[in-house]
Amino acid sequence: MKKEELINRIIKVVLMLILAGGIKTVYYCAKAIHSNDEQDVADEFVESLGYGYLKEENANKSAKTDKKTEEKNKSPSGYVEPLKMVYVEGGEFVMGKFKYDSEYKFNKDVFPHKVYVSSFKMSSTEITQSLYKEIMQDKNWYNPKKINCPIEDVSWYNAIEFCNKLSERDGFEKCYTIDGKTVTCNFEANGYRLPTEAEWEFAALGGNLTHGYDLSGSNGSEGICDNDADEVYDVAKYKPNELGLYDMSGNAFEWCWDWYDDTLEMKTPSRNPKGPKNADNKLLTKVIKGGCFYKVPSIQYRGAANPETALIGEHGSQAVGFRICQSVGE
Repeated sequence: MKKEELINRIIKVVLMLILAGGIKTVYYCAKAIHSNDEQDVADEFVESLGYGYLKEENANKSAKTDKKTEEKNKSPSGYVEPLKMVYVEGGEFVMGKFKYDSEYKFNKDVFPHKVYVSSFKMSSTEITQSLYKEIMQDKNWYNPKKINCPIEDVSWYNAIEFCNKLSERDGFEKCYTIDGKTVTCNFEANGYRLPTEAEWEFAALGGNLTHGYDLSGSNGSEGICDNDADEVYDVAKYKPNELGLYDMSGNAFEWCWDWYDDTLEMKTPSRNPKGPKNADNKLLTKVIKGGCFYKVPSIQYRGAANPETALIGEHGSQAVGFRICQSVGE
């Protein structure tokens, strides 16, 4: 053994003496000097003195550090909700039964009428910023501190493009054919698409499992949404409705497939209505539904927004997001 190596081992032995002392120390010091693995001997020495918990404690600290690192890398706002499609059994309901509301100033020309919608699937949450960024590869609509929040202020055309790209990724037939600003939808395809206004309202009410609540999943906002927030918040933070769908009374407004028509109920077919084939309204707007974080909770809201800019009326850009559907047939 070289002189320098021997000195280094003696130093380690001295440290052991400082830590514990005693007869056992002499034995393990000698063992350390003649061993090729001083760390194993040191561990054995510590355990022999009844300090084995130190080794376990260090291991726990290391595990906690790894977990913190994992959480930091995964999501600054916490858990990232995965995409989950919920089956909605088809059925009949009264569409447009809500009366004029002074807060939103809408539904002046709504006429309640029975509508039947076929079975479909709907995403349990609004599309998150995390998933939108992953599919669209677009950082302009992404806030690293809100990756589990709904994507907001995206245009209707952005949402359409997202649906096609997600369908392609997951191996489904794309629903939309896009030619500039002209978009047609194949509702027979099994890919992702925006819900029709009728599908959205039926699902928000709880479908065939409805309890007849005023809001989606409750008669009051407590426990199902926060409509006095400063900004959008994590999806699925509050309780879902009867079907397992979250945030249909608040968080972000949501795009629907339909062109907006303020007298639509007078023209709507009774089975699977999809809105006007063309933009009959002068503003060329699309339907948005649901409540929003800065408004009173609502499922009856029926608004109109510019499909290219997500502008609502003259109030500027608002928190408009979307959730997706899939046709499943009867």
